[in-house]
Amino acid sequence: MVDEEEFESNRIRYHYSEQIISHVEEAVDKVMTRIRDQQFPFDGSLEERIIDLANSKK
Repeated sequence: MVDEEEFESNRIRYHYSEQIISHVEEAVDKVMTRIRDQQFPFDGSLEERIIDLANSKK
């Protein structure tokens, strides 16, 4: 999570339910796994595709 302190502050301020907190934690875990394992979109292929598309428009 980019700003865990902000999430914690908002969790208290807005009374996030345990269900919401669990969902966020699971989502963060999934994203972190994809980053660690270099899976799409964290594998570089998206950037390559964007560059290819930009070059094809020239």
